[in-house]
Amino acid sequence: MEKKEGVDDPHPPCYNIQVINERDQMSDEYLTRCVVDPTKRTVYIYSSEGSEKEVVCETTEEFMNVLKFVRATLGEDTLAYASPL
Repeated sequence: MEKKEGVDDPHPPCYNIQVINERDQMSDEYLTRCVVDPTKRTVYIYSSEGSEKEVVCETTEEFMNVLKFVRATLGEDTLAYASPL
């Protein structure tokens, strides 16, 4: 009788163990800091994994909408404002 690997195999391939272990070690990336620069109409976003994003607003209205969202969503400990020159 020929042996087949698959769902009914009591010994899964070893790559499954690696995938399961990697999944257990993964954690979600989250926002750590948000800096608003009103003079540049730009919002800088920093994550727990070291990622940095820059949101540049074309118009004052767009900037105000982003600012309103940021203020409503983030806590005071996460939100900061750039000093004007």
